[in-house]
Amino acid sequence: IAHYIENGEKKTLQEVSNFIKQDGKWYYDEHGSRIVSSGPPPSTKSFVRNQPKVGRNAPCPCGSNKKYKKCCGK
Repeated sequence: IAHYIENGEKKTLQEVSNFIKQDGKWYYDEHGSRIVSSGPPPSTKSFVRNQPKVGRNAPCPCGSNKKYKKCCGK
């Protein structure tokens, strides 16, 4: 994926390519490949938790007295 700016607008460019295997070698297939262009790139904002992350071996916050991984962490 390539990110670029065109006329002041952020855009992305993604190429989907096909390859053909002949006699043990891979060859680029021009006819089966395509370029997908879209609007602004996906957001790079980081995720912010409201509460601290529960560890896999920590007691489950639901109150079952089981480990999180054996209870709600499935």
